[in-house]
Amino acid sequence: MLILLLACNANSTEPITHADADWNDVQMWKAFDELVNLGLPNVFDAFEQYTMLYDEGATLDCPGDGYNFNSPDVQDYGCTSETGFAYYGAAEVRYEQGGWSFSCDCRIDSPDGRRFEGAGNIVQYSDDGGGVLETFLDIRGTYQTNYGPEWLQRRPSSVLSIFFGSEFQLTGGYTIGDTSVYFNDISFRECDYGFGRLDIRDPSGGWWYFDRSEKCDSSGTLSFNGDEVAKNVNKDLRPLLDAMYTAMLDVAQ
Repeated sequence: MLILLLACNANSTEPITHADADWNDVQMWKAFDELVNLGLPNVFDAFEQYTMLYDEGATLDCPGDGYNFNSPDVQDYGCTSETGFAYYGAAEVRYEQGGWSFSCDCRIDSPDGRRFEGAGNIVQYSDDGGGVLETFLDIRGTYQTNYGPEWLQRRPSSVLSIFFGSEFQLTGGYTIGDTSVYFNDISFRECDYGFGRLDIRDPSGGWWYFDRSEKCDSSGTLSFNGDEVAKNVNKDLRPLLDAMYTAMLDVAQ
């Protein structure tokens, strides 16, 4: 397979390319940075927007109580409460020791035009039984609002887990618009720059891989569909750690 540029050291000012890729490395990192700048999909943002609209308009008759859609009216064809809020689909919140889960195939429309809709599952769980507080956040599915956090307005599809405790770890991925990323157990336990492999989908359908598993600095190896194209590629992943902290602080509040 032809590689347009094979760089043993990526200190060159020329973009790194691959014959099968539509993007060069500059375009790829630009797309990744724009995605991260929107904020990571996180449990708190999505659930907060849902509970806010629920609280504003819910009655026992429509859609029920406890953040559930459990009234007879909503379980038939959806319902509109006496406050003018409309509820459709099914939603359930379960509280367990150490956390809670939220399952939704639902939509809420407010009289002033705000909307929450989604299909998927959200989990938040914490445990300090081992002497170290550990928190697990997991968001799966597609959620969207037309207000609130920027990432949530972009209709992300996510299978993403964030773990805080003895280590900080990011696993899974998400898609917003035409950009998809996947985190292969990116860990910040021993290195603020992050160890692990980051995958970014190219418009061609192939994947760029950025792997850092040895030195704790900003350098790593860049590949495309398994073909190594450059070593010592510099990319600072600490903004991911900042985004994870933001998600954690939201939960703590």
